[in-house]
Amino acid sequence: MGREPLAKALLMAFPDRLARRRPHDPSVGVMVGGRGVHLGNALSDSEAELCLCLDVDSAATEAKVRIAVPIDRDWLPTEHIHESTVPQFDPSLQAVTMRRQLRFDDLLLGESPMKCEPSENVGEMLADAVRPNLNRLLRSSSKERVRWMDRVRFLNREMPQADFPVLDDAAIDEVLVLLCQSRTKVSQLENAPWLDYLKGRYDYQQLEWIDQHAPGRFALPSGNSVAIDYADGVPKMEVRIQELFGLSVTPRVAGGQVPIKLHLLGPNYRPQQITDDLENFWAETYHHVRKELRGRYPKHHWPEDPTTAKATPKGLKPR
Repeated sequence: MGREPLAKALLMAFPDRLARRRPHDPSVGVMVGGRGVHLGNALSDSEAELCLCLDVDSAATEAKVRIAVPIDRDWLPTEHIHESTVPQFDPSLQAVTMRRQLRFDDLLLGESPMKCEPSENVGEMLADAVRPNLNRLLRSSSKERVRWMDRVRFLNREMPQADFPVLDDAAIDEVLVLLCQSRTKVSQLENAPWLDYLKGRYDYQQLEWIDQHAPGRFALPSGNSVAIDYADGVPKMEVRIQELFGLSVTPRVAGGQVPIKLHLLGPNYRPQQITDDLENFWAETYHHVRKELRGRYPKHHWPEDPTTAKATPKGLKPR
């Protein structure tokens, strides 16, 4: 029997002994089953990519091969060969990539890149990669989205008695999974319609209820409006003192249960006082602030009684 027929016969008898040599070092390889092999001089007279390891010393961590037979790819029995597409997350690309792999049983014969299309498996892989840094992703690309989420979480905590869906980690993860089904890259998630999907968990009446009890902005006596920040679970807003003239009580949210912490700013937009008791500020602290600042900012409005004075949008004296 010639060399080729003998090699084919041995391959049919011992398909689990097939090994592929590593391109960077042909003296080593990996065998069916994942076992590493050291070929040494067993194939010194051949440049074959594949070989059949006939005499193997498996005592060591990397099996030593004493006798090996070169194998041509064309000899491989087709019933052992299968092709598959395998997704994997590439941290350097921050994306799921797809590779076409050719295997003999579990031995990788080769692979090549291919276009990655959204699918359930790709979506699961993308979601798994994003989850550890999901909070950072959500807060990095849309202030509107973050502010709305903070408002809902504030109401979940302050008004738990309300019949109102909870915006917890599980709810956000559900949206993550949905968005990942049609995407392959982290960058696509950063600009995805998170807010639309999150709001879609609530009906019209519930969305109105959010705006009523945790409004995103507060209408000032001056005619301007200012954003209310719920980021730390304590509603707060920054506003110039002159824009609150005529307002005698502290604004409240959550059905009047929670006062808004006011960061009261001077004409230079620097905080002069932080308080959730506006009544006390007007009665006690305002007169000290007025005395200190009206000489430095004489064009600005500094009435003696701020509770009855007219608020001005730019802080200047009313005409």
